[in-house]
Amino acid sequence: MGGASTQYFALERQALVLAVEDIGARLSTTRAAFADTALAVLDAELHTIVAKVRDLEPALGTVRTAEQAIRKGSDAAAAWATLAGYVDEYRRLRGLQVSVTADGHGDHADAAALVARAGRYANTEEHDPLKSYIATGTEVDPDEPAYADGPAHLRWIAGTDVLAWVPSVPTLRAAAEATTKARNAADHERLVAKGQAGPAAEARHRTQVHRDRQFIAARQANG
Repeated sequence: MGGASTQYFALERQALVLAVEDIGARLSTTRAAFADTALAVLDAELHTIVAKVRDLEPALGTVRTAEQAIRKGSDAAAAWATLAGYVDEYRRLRGLQVSVTADGHGDHADAAALVARAGRYANTEEHDPLKSYIATGTEVDPDEPAYADGPAHLRWIAGTDVLAWVPSVPTLRAAAEATTKARNAADHERLVAKGQAGPAAEARHRTQVHRDRQFIAARQANG
């Protein structure tokens, strides 16, 4: 009786494990199917946040810190506190963007790298980080105020022609590919100018650049 009972419970546990795995697979499939719909919702929310930040500019003016806002007066202090709330919303949104993109793309680490490369601005060729890379050959430090996900970054987006976006997975893949081609072309021209062009040299350079991008993507993903 004891042996039969043990076997029964073993079979029951196995059936439960299989059921859980099946539910997990179905959930993963469902999340992947609706990823682009969720990303579109995040994109709309992003534009709402940017518009609200833009509305704060008259009250903020030249204010750049909480201390400056307090010294300027109650309107500026209230605007800064509101801005801080939008910064929290923006960070949450960008984190969700990576998670949802991973659902649709199928790989979280790669999704984070794709978003860092081309998933933050529609006009990446004109703004962070591609423009700086093509001009200087160095990656933008994500802790730079204009690029880190803080107050200065949000105000930079709201006050310039930067086209912040949350693209669908297919659009992101296409944008990332275009960005990679532009980077590779810039690399080639830079190496030619240095007299270092050639398959081996360019391969070594691309390997180092890839490591730099992975490092920066990881820092952005981890806040």
